Amino acid sequence: MNRRDTSPRNDTAKSLDLTGKRSGYLALATKPLHILVFLVPLIAFYEYGAWAYLTGDEGTRSAILAQRMLENLFSAMGATSVHLPAILTVVVLLLWHAMTRDRWRVKPTVVLGMWGEAAVWTAPLLVLGVIIARALGVGIEPAANTEFEAATLGERLTIAIGAGLYEELLFRLLGITLFMLLFEDLLRFGKKQSAVLALLLTSVAFAWYHDPRLASGAYDWPLAGYYAIAGAYFGLIYVFRGFGIVVGVHALYDLVVLVDPLG
Repeated sequence: MNRRDTSPRNDTAKSLDLTGKRSGYLALATKPLHILVFLVPLIAFYEYGAWAYLTGDEGTRSAILAQRMLENLFSAMGATSVHLPAILTVVVLLLWHAMTRDRWRVKPTVVLGMWGEAAVWTAPLLVLGVIIARALGVGIEPAANTEFEAATLGERLTIAIGAGLYEELLFRLLGITLFMLLFEDLLRFGKKQSAVLALLLTSVAFAWYHDPRLASGAYDWPLAGYYAIAGAYFGLIYVFRGFGIVVGVHALYDLVVLVDPLG
């Protein structure tokens, strides 16, 4: 009997496989082992950058809000460490790979292709951001935000990569997966209907997370709309191309708009 036929589904996720059967690069780029190899350099850079650039003289360490939210969740369960989100990411991907029973074999060309694909998907988001900013009259470039004006290059690089990693971990890998379990497995909605609801809810949550408020405290609805659209874009990439690609797209997008080499 073919071993692959008896193993658990090894697409990005059982509930999110809306694209049918895939093979070659399209399939391998969504496999947990290739995702792990793709993400390890980002995780390592962020952990180093957080220590080198985001740690104060008193040893206090700043963190991406999404990472802090994950740390608070772990703390509520009795586990405390600033490295837990990184450890969780690696452990989940390793366990996921073990469950698929695939071979421990990585194709470097696939990992390189994932970076190329991430760059391709980043370009439309950058264009979309400019169009929406002009249409809605909002400022979306984080590099122009007063919060980042005094940030060094190292701090900006670290924040951009950390946002790509941990915002996607929180909103896509955990958020969409949990909503899919709720709607599809518990409430027995259809797969596509569940995916649409999960995308909508996580997109709204993504907008709320970025706190698009004016100085007066009132919500900046055009800016909230932009973040919701961006969240939906990331969600679609996650659903159809997996966790690794969406982290790459988010990190590359933030590197362009946050590092702002022309600014």
